[in-house]
Amino acid sequence: MMKSATCLLLLAAGSLQSNAQTAVDNAPFADALTGELYEEGSNDCTSSLGVSMAMSLVYPSAVSNSDSELQIRTVLGYPSDSQSTLLWEDATASLTSRYQGVCYNEWDGGCQGEEPTVQIANSVFVHDEITLNATYEGVVGDYVQQLDFQDPEAGSIVNAWVNQSTNGLIDSLVEEGSLEPWIVLIINSIYLKASWTNQFSEDRTNEDVFFPTGLSADGETGTGSLAHFMHNVEYFPYSHDAIPGYQILQHTFAGGAESSGLSMIFVLPLPGTTPTTTLVSSQQILGALSQLERTRMAVALPKFKFESEYEDTLKAALQDLGMTSPFDEQLINNLCIPDDTCHTFIDVIIQKTIIDVNEKGVEAAAVTGIGISATSLPPPFATLFMADRPFQFFIHDQAENVVLFEGRVGQPEIPQGSAAPLQAKHEDADFWENTFFVEATMPVPETMPATTEAPTNTDTMMESLNTTVPEDEGGSDIEMNNQTNAEQESTNSSASMTDEGSPVEDTGGTSTVSITDTTEDTELTSSAAWRTDGFLAGLVMLVALYPFLAIA
Repeated sequence: MMKSATCLLLLAAGSLQSNAQTAVDNAPFADALTGELYEEGSNDCTSSLGVSMAMSLVYPSAVSNSDSELQIRTVLGYPSDSQSTLLWEDATASLTSRYQGVCYNEWDGGCQGEEPTVQIANSVFVHDEITLNATYEGVVGDYVQQLDFQDPEAGSIVNAWVNQSTNGLIDSLVEEGSLEPWIVLIINSIYLKASWTNQFSEDRTNEDVFFPTGLSADGETGTGSLAHFMHNVEYFPYSHDAIPGYQILQHTFAGGAESSGLSMIFVLPLPGTTPTTTLVSSQQILGALSQLERTRMAVALPKFKFESEYEDTLKAALQDLGMTSPFDEQLINNLCIPDDTCHTFIDVIIQKTIIDVNEKGVEAAAVTGIGISATSLPPPFATLFMADRPFQFFIHDQAENVVLFEGRVGQPEIPQGSAAPLQAKHEDADFWENTFFVEATMPVPETMPATTEAPTNTDTMMESLNTTVPEDEGGSDIEMNNQTNAEQESTNSSASMTDEGSPVEDTGGTSTVSITDTTEDTELTSSAAWRTDGFLAGLVMLVALYPFLAIA
């Protein structure tokens, strides 16, 4: 009967730090992330490195010293003043150049197995209607691919990239179809394939029981489940006290005459202990590696292959760790242009992983995608054009530059069958929100008097009331009564226009102004608005005439 095989799996490849100025210690983030994501009794496989690498392609777009920039840097452990560089570029080059799946020592028979392969790929898919900020593009430009996100084939194009970059282990990341509402999709992929230095013989694999709750000291336990166990007796780096309560075994991968430096570490609770929900941290493991000693071991490991997917849980985990602003539509002014309208945020972050552990070795892949959307900004102020007073209309053809119909609406009536669901004037809040009221600022035409001053004395007022216009070309003298008010009406009519030519609301009543053609003895009548200032002028005139009327 097999003992409990609850274990924590870590792939170790030495230091994954870039140069000294842009070094990233990923272990604290890895521990925090797994602490948020992993659940007791579940199968989990994550690549915190993949998350960090993908976010490093977002980081340069965050506004310097903003909440988003600070939160990303703090949660992921990025060094300060590192927005102008790709933080993982050196480590990526180192890993992919060292692990290309090629045996370099065949000439001396030194290759003990297939060389490890590590492939790391990045892509920044950008909607072809978006123009990236030049500074941001200067950092990530090598990975930019323009793509029509509205194209129904856009999803297939992205998934084909994912499939190729993971050697077919993960065939898709997004749904088929368009990529809207995203405007940028950032993807990081990590692929690994490696053979054990000491491979397991398939002939020694057997079926045994795996106990999720562990074994008691006397070997008694609850219900278990069947698994296929691989067996090997060899020397392995090992310790049972480097981390109290745990056995630690390091299984190296083949590479050249010796191991490649790439290894898989298994962490197993000591016999008789109950598995705890507290995870051993990667920081503890990295600190314990130097304490492992080469020991002859009889190793029995279950074969396993499973997939994991994290979307909402990954987003929630990052938010719980303190990265909130990038998801709250406050992330970027530096991703695309124009800066005043290109406000973007992380809409989706998703990771898919797969791992296959068997007698020959390990094959694993992780794909991390970050979908970035544009913030729906409040619309600009709308200039109000409310035709609640008489107005004109023209139906115009632009091609012929001709007016087909023209007219004036002076008293609209409710058309038969018309309905008005809203009764209150301001009931439609969406219409009235951010509405700008235009003032009457239209210039007065030069042909009209700009102002009409009230007469300063009785004689002047009397003259203004009875003025004869010189005879026109037709030989007619037109006597204009109440000329002052007529001129004032022209002025007020001009001043009551909006800067777009729309009349403002007229608050006065109407008055009839008679224009008489003395030659034809014909009265021409037109309607004009009685303005408040005209009324005042008349009142002043009556006050001035009152002494004469009293004498009479």
